[in-house]
Amino acid sequence: MHNTDLVNNLADNSAGNYASTQDNDSSIKSYAVWYAENNFPIIPLCPHNHEGISEHHLGVCSKPGKTPLLKGWSQREVPFLEEIEKWYRYWPKANIGLILGSVSGLVAVDVDGEFGELTLKDWSQGNLPPTWEFTTPGGGRRLLYAIPEGVTLTKHFEADRNNYHEECALLGEGQQTVVPPSIHQNGGIYEWVEGRAPWDLECTEAPEWMIQKMTKKQTTANKPIGQQDQVNIDVIQTLSEKCPMFRQAVQVQNGTGLSEEEWFRWVSMLVKAGYAEQALHFSKVSTKHDRRSSSRIEELKCSSNGTYGPTRCSTIGCDESQIQHCFGKIRTNEQNEITNSPVQFIMQNSKKPASQGMEKWVQLVKNTKYHIDQQGNLCGVSYKKDGFPKYTPLANFMAKATRIVCKDDGVERQMHYQMEGIIIKTQQELHPILVPAADFPGLTWLHQWGLAPNIEPGHLAKDQVRHAIQTFSQDLQNENVYTHLGWRRIDGQWCYLHAGGCVGPSNVKVEVDDRLRRYKLPENVDDPIAAMKASLSLLDLAPKKVTLPLFALMFLAPLCEWLRSVDLEPAFILWLHGESGARKSSLAALFLCHFGSFTPKTPPLNFKDSMNSMEKRTFDCKDSVLLIDDYHPSANPQDAKKMEQTAQQLMRTYGDRVSRGRMRQDTSLRRDYPPRGLALITGEDLISGQSSNARYVKTELRPGELDLVKLSEGQSQSNLLGQAMRGYLEWLAITMEETPKNELYTQFQEKRDSALPSQQHGRLAEAAAWLFLGLHFALEYASSIGAVEIVEKERLLDVGWNVFLSLSEQQGERVSDVMPSTRFLSVISELLANKSIHTLPTEARTDDLSLAPTNSTLVGWHDKDYYYFLPDVIYNTVSSFLARQGEHLPVTSSTLWQQLERQGIIRVEEEETDGKVRTRRLIKKRVGTNNRPRLLWIKAEHIRGEEAGRRTANKGSQRSILSHQSPEIQQIFEVE
Repeated sequence: MHNTDLVNNLADNSAGNYASTQDNDSSIKSYAVWYAENNFPIIPLCPHNHEGISEHHLGVCSKPGKTPLLKGWSQREVPFLEEIEKWYRYWPKANIGLILGSVSGLVAVDVDGEFGELTLKDWSQGNLPPTWEFTTPGGGRRLLYAIPEGVTLTKHFEADRNNYHEECALLGEGQQTVVPPSIHQNGGIYEWVEGRAPWDLECTEAPEWMIQKMTKKQTTANKPIGQQDQVNIDVIQTLSEKCPMFRQAVQVQNGTGLSEEEWFRWVSMLVKAGYAEQALHFSKVSTKHDRRSSSRIEELKCSSNGTYGPTRCSTIGCDESQIQHCFGKIRTNEQNEITNSPVQFIMQNSKKPASQGMEKWVQLVKNTKYHIDQQGNLCGVSYKKDGFPKYTPLANFMAKATRIVCKDDGVERQMHYQMEGIIIKTQQELHPILVPAADFPGLTWLHQWGLAPNIEPGHLAKDQVRHAIQTFSQDLQNENVYTHLGWRRIDGQWCYLHAGGCVGPSNVKVEVDDRLRRYKLPENVDDPIAAMKASLSLLDLAPKKVTLPLFALMFLAPLCEWLRSVDLEPAFILWLHGESGARKSSLAALFLCHFGSFTPKTPPLNFKDSMNSMEKRTFDCKDSVLLIDDYHPSANPQDAKKMEQTAQQLMRTYGDRVSRGRMRQDTSLRRDYPPRGLALITGEDLISGQSSNARYVKTELRPGELDLVKLSEGQSQSNLLGQAMRGYLEWLAITMEETPKNELYTQFQEKRDSALPSQQHGRLAEAAAWLFLGLHFALEYASSIGAVEIVEKERLLDVGWNVFLSLSEQQGERVSDVMPSTRFLSVISELLANKSIHTLPTEARTDDLSLAPTNSTLVGWHDKDYYYFLPDVIYNTVSSFLARQGEHLPVTSSTLWQQLERQGIIRVEEEETDGKVRTRRLIKKRVGTNNRPRLLWIKAEHIRGEEAGRRTANKGSQRSILSHQSPEIQQIFEVE
């Protein structure tokens, strides 16, 4: 796992063999390298004496030697060695911090002073197994323990109020600890205890007492949730005890306060469950709470608790193992989606009284043929012969629809009813749910409320309950909800839909799939120039051949609707190729932040997803870029084949703008879901096939090409990218109205026609033209607001066009290389060269064994101009060879001969019969003595290599043409 000499050196240093803190500087860097090589997620901390640190840092840092120097440090992973080199170029005397919690799988015990030691002894009761341990220059010590899988541990501590810096703290999620051989502010050095360093023993799992301490609900200053009155914390207390994710959210809210996205997730969940008051108390705990926070909670409350069901555990980041641990059972719906929700904990366990009581429900049954009896049943009313009423129990609950929700995906509208209900006897309100109109009559949707609602036996009772619900549901309001992204015409104007609403009217509601909810644009643009400059700065993260296509793709996607209107919808995929570790996923995710908030760990799709789910999301992700991550080699042939099939299907889906046609069991056709946006694929491998290769453009990110410092800077201001896109969309909405459609068509046609002469495939010329349109409109917007000068805009357009042409030309060569005819000829050449097959001179006898190599198959004859192959023999021989390599010829022999004819590789004859001209691709030839079989005549130059030599010369001439370009363009294309 590690180099022995380095470990011995580190161990010696850890024992305290330092001449001075100055000698320790290089040792700290050596430790940082070792930690990274052994998968420790480390970060740079400011120097103990603040030497070499910025004036700004000096003004805000109160903990020299302990403060992280990187933004977003808590979410960072194990750094690359190149990153560490850059750290110590910028901050030569930086200390080392180790990230704790789920990132590293470690927690720390920080013991200071006599009080700390006594507290630890009291907590542990002697259960403190040996593990990694180091001493601190202040006289304390720290122990590191491993976190059990699936557990989230947060900080717990006790301090002596009478003595400064005497405490015992258990440090976990969202925290970091200084590690050896960092230097303390007092000049002392953190040192590993002999025999307790990471190279001496394995890290021990945290004991049970520690886990219990670190999973209890914590309280801090600033009126924490734990100090609210009992009525208001019943729900929060219950949820904190049952849900570790909410428990962690409470901890953060009590401290620094949640991010706006996380705050909204939990607050909306509480309000939708009917606990608006508790949501307000939860929000007020943080100093971030303001009038706007209260206003948003009130808006949620007034909107009848939203338009969808309870927040699911999968939405807040829990995997199946965590859900199983919390609930003991995983619940799924008919689509096999996990439906477990934190709401179930508070609906089942809290003792909250009904918020509005039974009064409104009692009013509903008045003047109807239904009645509520003393036992808490909804009853049907009939009358006896004597005129007295008879009450027949039907159910223990009441329900009604509160609104009609029409879900609009841009092709069809589906009607849903938003339902709410109450258990009559306990007055327990049932959380709002959304029911498809087609499912309403059968009442099968009641399972969403669990087992509490109960209907009396018999079909008559069920039918009466359905009638009662319809009777109670009167004067419903209609609400439109859009279920896709991208452009729509609403009230006569163009609006761009995103997960948070739309760029346009503020009253538009959008509800998209969970995996697309990160496609959320900011509500406004603070500084359009600064935002667009941040977007343009991404061009410097890597070579322009990589960043320019990515940049152009982001701004081309919103043009899809406009291009679709003139039958020029983009029909290609951009493929970001690179080795493992090149950080292609990080780069792709950062560019995708133009449409929302994304990280390398949160791609909308990956190649583990089913094709059905991919297809639906390509449809919903309209006029946006859908990132499909991680096409990788697989050691399992079945997995590799499945991944290849998925990629091939995606190529045809986006390349032809069609989806798979499917049929129901009754032979009626299912809906199609063609793609309506653009796709970006990242992968370590590429797919095969001529037609598939013509449907994508590849750009390659090589190891070391990505500037990691600039990447970190870009990630720290990724919020500006969404503002840049919003400004672009607002500008584009006006441009689409004012620009004639034929002008857009002309722009595309001119670029495509200028690209065609250099392209081997027409699709690739179109791809280059489409990418240019994306770059052109992005720079037009940037120029219009003053974010880029005219000269720089023209330079980028020139460089971009050359990049797009170069990439499409390289892809054209790849298409040519994978053509069946090219592969067929290359295999023949290889088999002839290694004498697996052989041909005879045309005048030689076939029974002359002296001319045949040992164990070689005769496949035909030859002279100086042609090879004359036995057609079936040569086709079957090549097919067998490819089958042994796991490949196959994708065309029949007759189709292959046609390709060879079109390329001028074989000789053909035309003969006239009954006035009709017929082309023969197999021509008779006298060989041997008197034989004249029909043979495949292939020109010898295509077998012997003369034609390949000419192709190489042509590539050389292309390089010579590029050599006359500007040095910048030569550098981009890396002419060799």
